[in-house]
Amino acid sequence: GLLGTVTGMVNMFDGLGHGSGFDGGEAAIARGIAEALHATELSLVVAVPGYFVTRLLDRRAARLRSELEQLR
Repeated sequence: GLLGTVTGMVNMFDGLGHGSGFDGGEAAIARGIAEALHATELSLVVAVPGYFVTRLLDRRAARLRSELEQLR
């Protein structure tokens, strides 16, 4: 996610540098911003559910540890 965001920002500034201000590089700037936002979106799509699954598994592991301690 972070790598894609940085790459998108680099492409955006590259487009800005190759155009004359905002005249020639508008499409490249838009592509760079879109790339950065897509990378950020994909990261969030993976990270947020992963966070909740991790929390769920941690609680289950704690419950199982407690049950094992009681059996011992």
